[in-house]
Amino acid sequence: MSPMARLIMLAELEDLGAKSQDIKLVAIPGKDGITPNERVMVQARIAATNGYVQAFGREEDGESIVRSTREYAKIIKITLSPVGSILAGALQVARDTIIQP
Repeated sequence: MSPMARLIMLAELEDLGAKSQDIKLVAIPGKDGITPNERVMVQARIAATNGYVQAFGREEDGESIVRSTREYAKIIKITLSPVGSILAGALQVARDTIIQP
């Protein structure tokens, strides 16, 4: 995902005067599920770092499953340089998370 796509989608919400957006995709019965396109993937990545994503589905054996970014939060691990500060490391993570494709 390009940083520009992320900015465009967030700007779109702001232009609409919207604080948030809820998107619900429901699979067609009998199909193998939902195949997300690029826009849906961008929206999910934005929500994962700037909101909340939840998915409901079924395992191959029919067992119901629920997954969310609240249960499986994005964890970023970094190694700090002995000459760097914790603040510099935190700022780098913030930059990388906001700008990363």
